[in-house]
Amino acid sequence: MRSENSESQLTSSPVQDLKKRLHAAQLRAQALSDIGKNYQLKSRQILGMR
Repeated sequence: MRSENSESQLTSSPVQDLKKRLHAAQLRAQALSDIGKNYQLKSRQILGMR
């Protein structure tokens, strides 16, 4: 019984860890995308002023 329990922990824990990492990566990617869009918008505004 003990080996089964440790196996189930091995299968569930890394999956949960990967899901958390994926979610965090998606949040970072979204933030970077927003920053990039904002940067482009500001650049266009500055270039338009000249």
